[in-house]
Amino acid sequence: MRRLLAAALLALAAGGPADGAAAQEVTLSLGEARGVAVQALAQGDPVLAATLARGLLEADPADSQALTILSVASGLTGDTGGALDYGRRAWAAADTPIERFDAASATARALAARGAYTRAQVWLRRSAQAAPSAEARAEAEANFRWTRAANPLSLQFSLSVAPSSNVNAGSSSRFVTLFGLPFELGADQRALSGTSAVAEASLGYRLPQADPRIGTELTVSAVGRGVALSSGARRDAPRASGSDYGYAAVEVGLRHRIVPGDAPVAWTLETVAGRNWSGGDLLSDFQRVEGGVETPLGDDGLLRLALTVERQDRRDDPRRSADVVAFQGDVVRRLASGDRLSARATVRRTWSDGFDIGNVSVSARLGWERGRAVTGVGLGAGITGGWQRFDLSPLAPGGDRRDRTLGADVTLTLERLDYMGFAPTVTLSASRTRSTLAIYDREDLGFAVGFRSSF
Repeated sequence: MRRLLAAALLALAAGGPADGAAAQEVTLSLGEARGVAVQALAQGDPVLAATLARGLLEADPADSQALTILSVASGLTGDTGGALDYGRRAWAAADTPIERFDAASATARALAARGAYTRAQVWLRRSAQAAPSAEARAEAEANFRWTRAANPLSLQFSLSVAPSSNVNAGSSSRFVTLFGLPFELGADQRALSGTSAVAEASLGYRLPQADPRIGTELTVSAVGRGVALSSGARRDAPRASGSDYGYAAVEVGLRHRIVPGDAPVAWTLETVAGRNWSGGDLLSDFQRVEGGVETPLGDDGLLRLALTVERQDRRDDPRRSADVVAFQGDVVRRLASGDRLSARATVRRTWSDGFDIGNVSVSARLGWERGRAVTGVGLGAGITGGWQRFDLSPLAPGGDRRDRTLGADVTLTLERLDYMGFAPTVTLSASRTRSTLAIYDREDLGFAVGFRSSF
């Protein structure tokens, strides 16, 4: 060990001893040797750093810091396989947060050098989890964002569990008047309480492009919703089952994005084809085309406009097939305080020969997110409103059915419970719909527990 350290120090000296001058043997502690190795990496001498690290491993084969140094040094010399192996060994031997942070960061670096960006992102989340300080956490997050931008493959997923007073979108009225006569709705037509679980996943793959202003991405997504009725709902509606209200959908698409010239405006075009199921039975096939434009609003805002055309081919009843055209506008603004405001407005026109399908609707949402957490809890809130007028509704007086909906929600993000960049969320929501046809009056009060990525 002493001979290795002497040789390393001589190599670190500028030019070494001149004209055959005798070298003096030097003895360093293990801690001093680590410091010299780190200094060698900082000065761009990975060979020297690797020599020192191997000497440290002779003294302690489970020296996590030496393994990390050897991982970084191996990567700098082009040995990405060795860098990955040493990084994993360093992680297995790590005992402290700083050792785990350094080992995970080195392993992510080795994976990114080999083009394995998705696995590198996993290790950077481990790095963020082990970060010994706010500065180290910020470093891991910045590296994650760079790796995500370089990765042609993108993955997104979410899972939420939501107890609700109305999992079946049933009526809030027990008795309604139809054609001047009173009727009592069946139990399964009224609101049933229970719990729904929703899982969503999407995958995108960015195709290679010679022009960085042009991007094309293949997309695949799926969503599934399962429902469990409460004991009270099962008692009130013994013929109903949670599976009756399940839902699933899959779709594939192609998204194209172009930034013409030097303008900050971006144009998008997306085509999608998919299929969905309701209650376990095939519901419809659909095809959708969407064109959009995005442009910044100053330094802290963004405007997006989109036009969507969709065809829905119903498999349960062809008469309920529909054609849909929708226009949507989104505005996002970041305030000086760091708070984020958002607004969305949507106008939709649906044509169909089926009863209570064709309609014109207008909806809007205002959202707010606090820029800084309060005692470790992030805060967001939103209000929504909507109006619909239906073309064919034979049960409504004069065939004129109009619905009005109001809703509000509050979301708490428990940042102190963050794990590997994922923080649990709790959303409280309430909505109310009033219709000219009382059978469609609805109320829903519930909350959802899920998670979100914090970077």
